[in-house]
Amino acid sequence: MQRRKYARYQIWFPVQVKSGELSGAMAVNHNIGAGGMLIALSAKLEVGEKVAVAFRVPPQSDKEHKIEGLIARVEKNLEDPDGIWPFRIAVVFDEIATDLVPLLEQAVSRISEM
Repeated sequence: MQRRKYARYQIWFPVQVKSGELSGAMAVNHNIGAGGMLIALSAKLEVGEKVAVAFRVPPQSDKEHKIEGLIARVEKNLEDPDGIWPFRIAVVFDEIATDLVPLLEQAVSRISEM
């Protein structure tokens, strides 16, 4: 059963993360929707912490999206527990980013055509 209000798109792209003393850390998006995203990150952040993420969809786009949100969940990244991305961080956006949906649908469509 889907508990999310907005569809999620599984697409990998680089994300810059800022939170507290963490400034410009690189992460990798795992999935994203209009209401939030799940990223793989090297630093462990705390639930409830404010975060700002910046990314481009598609990655070669000229337009950078900058979105603020709160960390809703932090967990070990079982796909890379001892590697460069040991944590998975769920971010809930402060404002719904419906403008992302067509871009995400386009990007996922292009990937599936490959």
